[in-house]
Amino acid sequence: MNADTSTCNSAAGPIPIYSNDYLSIECSNCFLGFEVDVFLQMSIRWFHLHSLAAGFRNMGVNGAMVFDMQAHTAWSAGISKQLQVVQPKTILSFHIGVIPIKIWFEVPVQLSADANFQV
Repeated sequence: MNADTSTCNSAAGPIPIYSNDYLSIECSNCFLGFEVDVFLQMSIRWFHLHSLAAGFRNMGVNGAMVFDMQAHTAWSAGISKQLQVVQPKTILSFHIGVIPIKIWFEVPVQLSADANFQV
């Protein structure tokens, strides 16, 4: 999510959260990078499924969350926002005979905050 695609170790850019004439809030260094190996092991003998294993190995997460807020006058604000950090992404999709198998990944985040500023 918002990660530099070459390294996954820094933000690709700032994310605006809220802005009006009196207050602006942005996430200046917000990113989340996942690194994982996806595996699937299947054993079929004489047209019968003997074993099936799937999952993740060697998982790693790197991220940061830095908010910048600027107030131009005394101001209070409350924010409640749903952020779809990672849009639903299909990792595996296949069929075993007529049975569909689908594995996906998504990260929704609910952001709630209250702030009071005195200038």
